[in-house]
Amino acid sequence: MSDAWDKGRVWQPARPLNVPTCIILGDLSSPAKSVELSLPDGRVLTCRIRRHPGYRSMRITVRAGGQVMLSAPQRVSNRMLASFLKANSGWIMERVPAGRTLRAPNLLELTALGERWRIAYGPGRRASADAGVLLLPSDGWDEPAMRALRAWLVGRARSELGRVLERHSRETGLPYSRVSIRGQATRWGSYSSRGTVSLNYRLLFLEPELVTYVLLHELCHSRHMDHSAAFWALLQRVLPDTPRLRARLRSATRELPDWLELLA
Repeated sequence: MSDAWDKGRVWQPARPLNVPTCIILGDLSSPAKSVELSLPDGRVLTCRIRRHPGYRSMRITVRAGGQVMLSAPQRVSNRMLASFLKANSGWIMERVPAGRTLRAPNLLELTALGERWRIAYGPGRRASADAGVLLLPSDGWDEPAMRALRAWLVGRARSELGRVLERHSRETGLPYSRVSIRGQATRWGSYSSRGTVSLNYRLLFLEPELVTYVLLHELCHSRHMDHSAAFWALLQRVLPDTPRLRARLRSATRELPDWLELLA
């Protein structure tokens, strides 16, 4: 899914002397979710950190909007994480657009549902929507507002995408056991061996025909848990326009609003 640059390796060689590196502003200790990076050119960026026992190496990803992500195995030391970030300071600077800012949204357009919501801020414990206004419980565009917006989007996706998934399952005879809504970094969806369909809440921002493609794609995995010729033949039988939609989906991240990257 991601329109991004990746740089991954197990370790970095020693850097030449007098080469400027970033300064890490924050604590890399687990379970830290992010740290600030002060780059040699004066910019300060947020680097989100993901640790997972299944990761085999460290990887830095710079997404299209300039968000920096560091993925690492669970047991990698903080010293190694810091060294990896510092050694790749120049690489990060080259790929994060200078002066790039992610502006707070004023309008929320859920293309998949044909909905538009004006964003406002006010009191409350969670996001609430009424009469075309989505009220976020905060004084402005801050962490509480972003958490509330993400939770609202996840709930909306669970309700609306779940309903469409159930209809497609019934019409095609392709089963699933349950639906899960997540915010995957590199996938629009997945189908587990237990029949769980995991969907990305960002699908709400895509055109309906692309959402249909993703849902049917995942349902076809109920028959073929791979991407074999048999899988693609089945998908094309239930969705004849598969080749065109598959090609369109490859560039669909460009249609997403930049600020979505802040929700992660």
